[in-house]
Amino acid sequence: MNLKEKIKNLKKKNKKIGLIHGVFDVIHYGHIKYFEEAKNKVDYLIVSVTTDEYVNKGPGKPIFNILKRTEVLKSVKHIDEIIISKYPTAVENIKLVKPNYYIKGKDYKNLTNDLSKNILLEKKEVEKYGGKILFTSSELHSSSSIINKNFDFITSEAKKFLKKILFNDLSLKFNKIIQKLSDKKVLIIGDPILDIIKTSIPSGRSNKNNIIATRLIGEELNLGGTLLVLNFLSQFYKKIDYLFIGNKKGYFFIKKKLNKNINIFHLNSENEIIKKSRYVDSYTLGRLFQNNENEEIKLSNRVEDKIISFLGKKIVKYDQVLFYDFGYIFSFKKMQSLLKKFNKNLVVNCQSNSYNFGYNLANKYNKALILSMDEIEFRLLVQDKLSDIKMLISKNISRFKDYKITIITQGKHGSYIIFKKKIYFIPTILKQRLDTTGSGDIFLSMFSYLYLNSKLTINQISVISHIAAGIHSNELGNRFNLDKKYILNVLSSVLK
Repeated sequence: MNLKEKIKNLKKKNKKIGLIHGVFDVIHYGHIKYFEEAKNKVDYLIVSVTTDEYVNKGPGKPIFNILKRTEVLKSVKHIDEIIISKYPTAVENIKLVKPNYYIKGKDYKNLTNDLSKNILLEKKEVEKYGGKILFTSSELHSSSSIINKNFDFITSEAKKFLKKILFNDLSLKFNKIIQKLSDKKVLIIGDPILDIIKTSIPSGRSNKNNIIATRLIGEELNLGGTLLVLNFLSQFYKKIDYLFIGNKKGYFFIKKKLNKNINIFHLNSENEIIKKSRYVDSYTLGRLFQNNENEEIKLSNRVEDKIISFLGKKIVKYDQVLFYDFGYIFSFKKMQSLLKKFNKNLVVNCQSNSYNFGYNLANKYNKALILSMDEIEFRLLVQDKLSDIKMLISKNISRFKDYKITIITQGKHGSYIIFKKKIYFIPTILKQRLDTTGSGDIFLSMFSYLYLNSKLTINQISVISHIAAGIHSNELGNRFNLDKKYILNVLSSVLK
């Protein structure tokens, strides 16, 4: 007998049906009491379990896959039926079962506690056919809280930091900020990059040369550089402007790939979009080597003048200008001179890479609202390779007096932020890391958005930005379109 027939027969016999929905990653005492209380209210208790695909509580979660989670639930005597939910919310399961009671834990009684707002949709669906939503009286306790305390998904430094500085209402504040699309005017300037991931199987050392031999088995193309930033930031704004320098082929390509609320200003030039091919091991997903194409870009004086003329008229109208200087297209003297004039709203990320290492230094922008660089770029700037990083920042703090905020990122260790002559240190929040490509760009874009559109503290902004960057770094390359609701879910999970 299938589930529909079973439910039909139960309702014919006037049996009360209850439905519970959740992830149930780590079953604990609170869950058992929850199931027990629910069963006491109904004749037949059905539990729907979120499939792995829709568990969006952060890297490494769920700990146990759907088969293991359902297997554990089968041993709970209070549960009569288990269904695997292939949907992001319980709404479809409510439509299927039409339970007399949809039962939630005590912690959901205040509907504002559910930042996803799914509970409101579920309540509406239950009430459509005359069902009721019930809340248990027993404390459920948070699985996320138990996981955070007992499993290594959050760094030990982050645990201490989050305990020391109270962020109890940060999830609610962030949720409130992202509910409404910002109407602030933002311009993105910077190099468009295409990241090509080439999945390979290393077959050993070549018998003729001392090199690794690999076999290519797959290839995918992802947006990188400013293209990654644009699609990420566009979910927070009504509209974003982007200055693209390149040929018509490149323009038509990115127009298809970028979100519809991104307005592209295209200044025609002969250069193609920069391509970076990253070869990765198919088993470990670790990077084997990288091949960079068309890095040598020299714009003509005519194109440089067109850029300066365009920006000179436009740039003063923006609330914030984000300039990602990867050292390719926009690294020319006239550009630096122009941007110096509009420092109050300028956010600069000046990057060193294999192409321009040691040449593209952040001090070429002597004023900005926010200046961001990584530790290596900072050490190149101050010409000190070995000194303690905190001591080095303190010693050189006067160098950054003309920037409102200076960010020095340290990858897996965290970031230092200089603000109002004070040095803040924020550790990396999420522990697991697969690929850091683009994570620094995500960090800065998240930070810049929150600084412009909220009244959050530097610590609060930094924590959210670290979480966004951490989520991104747990996916290969830039294949993952990071959703703001996902950031919210992970943030609320981490803070439990």
